[in-house]
Amino acid sequence: MLADLGQRLVNLHLLCSAELDPPLARFERGGDNRVAKSKKEGLLYDVRTGRVYVNKNQYFAPGPLEVWEYTIGGYQVAAKWLKDRRDR
Repeated sequence: MLADLGQRLVNLHLLCSAELDPPLARFERGGDNRVAKSKKEGLLYDVRTGRVYVNKNQYFAPGPLEVWEYTIGGYQVAAKWLKDRRDR
């Protein structure tokens, strides 16, 4: 039983679980896949469309506002994760 739960967790973490089909969000549009350095360069959340832009052309959608605003220890988790990957 515990081993089964562990295997389920591994599959989810490695994104190879059937539970992830269809995905909750998709990475849309072509581009260089680089995370912008700032909002001015495109790293932002668009409340109107529910899109998380990583640069001026590419985005994750849908991106629920609750997920974008989720914080741990004073940090917005999704924003921090993206900012740690700026210009990569």
